[in-house]
Amino acid sequence: MKVLLLGCGLVGRAIAVDLKNDSDIKLTAADINKDNLNKLNSKSITAIWFDTTKKSALENLLIDFDLVINAVPGSIGFKTLQYIIGTGTNVVDIAFYEEDPFSLHQLAIKNNVTALVDCGVSPGISNLILGNSLKEFEEINNIEIYVGGLPKERDGLFDYKAVFSISDLIEEYLRPARAIVNNKIITTDALSEIKEISLENYEPFEAFNSDGLRTLLKTINAENMSEYTVRYKGHTEKMKLLRDASFFSKEIVEINGQEITPFDFSTALLSKVIKFTETDKDITLLKIIMEGEVNSKYKKVIYEMIDEFDDLTNTHSMARTTGFMAAMCVRLLVNNKFNEKGIFPPEVLGQNETVYNYVMSGLEDRNIMINKVVE
Repeated sequence: MKVLLLGCGLVGRAIAVDLKNDSDIKLTAADINKDNLNKLNSKSITAIWFDTTKKSALENLLIDFDLVINAVPGSIGFKTLQYIIGTGTNVVDIAFYEEDPFSLHQLAIKNNVTALVDCGVSPGISNLILGNSLKEFEEINNIEIYVGGLPKERDGLFDYKAVFSISDLIEEYLRPARAIVNNKIITTDALSEIKEISLENYEPFEAFNSDGLRTLLKTINAENMSEYTVRYKGHTEKMKLLRDASFFSKEIVEINGQEITPFDFSTALLSKVIKFTETDKDITLLKIIMEGEVNSKYKKVIYEMIDEFDDLTNTHSMARTTGFMAAMCVRLLVNNKFNEKGIFPPEVLGQNETVYNYVMSGLEDRNIMINKVVE
């Protein structure tokens, strides 16, 4: 099968490395950044320079491919997904965008497309687990999801390094956070609710409310459900200060005759300060708490994943966890283990026991370990 990877940053490269030796996949990687392409350094991957924002060029390119992996920045992620579906090409999507992917469901059906969306960590692995865990409860009272990708060492400045687009990171601090409270969807300002979260063998972290539930708001029936982004203590207040001081504003200001938005200015500056380098080591944390009832008795299930930078392969943890999840979803389609048409987030895949076991087994084979505790 001819597979096209759009986007070869840290995560895209992890996907490419994991898929490049699959005998039933012929992989082509495309990126507008030539440095990203050069870092692939593999004879089994065809690398092409390409500007994904050009719709007609993208449509012409897709004629030669059976499947696309959408790993572009969130700012162009939804439009790219829409273009891909419009050409009738199956797709695995990890771009994190504001728009609702279900709005493309009818388009996907019309064009006979299978689109697996939000195939990362959270949304992604967390959704897959939640979808599979529904069978353990007669009624779900509470779901809490905590997720974070962090540098292994604090730097004393922002105590954070980003493995993905800095503009996407800032959007996370701006986008209102949706949650379910007493069976109703509510919206709160991002960074407005800070909680302490503990994970085994680590000092306590802080977590702030973020808009990561996405498709879960429509697919999971829970009385209360919320998602939080995990950071080292103190980071949230620093970013909140920048936001409240308008450093993330998208209104144009004029400086010495030049027009610029504070958002673009801050993105450029923070890219120099908090962008991950090839030598930075990181950790990825995921904790899911589910509470509900079975046979009129209280039940609590906790899932926990702690993944660290792989010294053996020199691969970042966030790239591993996100990339390997996406790669396993690609294999679902390549090996014809899932072929329904439309938009499908991981929580829907998780309800299929065969699909769930296939993906989770693949993650475990790649040393992505998820522990489960039942109370």
